[in-house]
Amino acid sequence: MAAQAKILIVDDERDSGGRLRQALQRAGHTCLAAFDANEAIQLIDAESPDLVITDLSLPDTSGIEIIRHIRAKSATTQSS
Repeated sequence: MAAQAKILIVDDERDSGGRLRQALQRAGHTCLAAFDANEAIQLIDAESPDLVITDLSLPDTSGIEIIRHIRAKSATTQSS
């Protein structure tokens, strides 16, 4: 079995983010959810997820800003 990862899903559309979260949890991963960039950045800083999957179009900023934050703060978190 593959190693479990802590994954943060950032999506302002709760339905699509929720479906992705359910699928990843069924695969054995721990999932966190954020619905805007500010919440995502707080979770990244507090939880240090292994992977961040982000929507690029968010209501408060671009997902690119989340990726920039990850790169500036964490050498181990990957983003997609």
